[in-house]
Amino acid sequence: MVLDPLTAIGLAGNIVQFVDFSCKVIDKAQDIHKAEDQSLPENTEAETVAKALLALNSKIKDGIPSPSSGSEEILQALCDGCDNVARELVAALEKLKVKGERTKWKSMRQALKTVLSKDKLDSILKRLSSIRDQLNLNFLVTLRYVAKCASQLNQLLILR
Repeated sequence: MVLDPLTAIGLAGNIVQFVDFSCKVIDKAQDIHKAEDQSLPENTEAETVAKALLALNSKIKDGIPSPSSGSEEILQALCDGCDNVARELVAALEKLKVKGERTKWKSMRQALKTVLSKDKLDSILKRLSSIRDQLNLNFLVTLRYVAKCASQLNQLLILR
């Protein structure tokens, strides 16, 4: 049986994709197996960032007076969104850690899960980054408004 050229090229392309995918899984499995916390370094970093955001977000929420103005309501909504997405990221990363005894087989399974869930993790990270950017913008606008009000108040005091 002889394959026509297009079928052969398609088959070769599929084989290359499979080998590339397998290499990624094996590399990640080795990294997971070597890691002290049985998680990929990038996942550990992302979890650390998410937990730090949760802690900072908690401080921000504690400092928000009961929402009476639109900006305070927006800030509260952004904080709630940040909490939800950061918790979602921590939960997703927790599922990618090796549980129990460290074995090569468990590391391989978690590496496969990690490679297959890359798009989901990237999506969550993108959402978290977007919320963080909105929080930053909200703070910058609020600080500018407060500085403007303080300047006007200072001018009134000088005039007295």
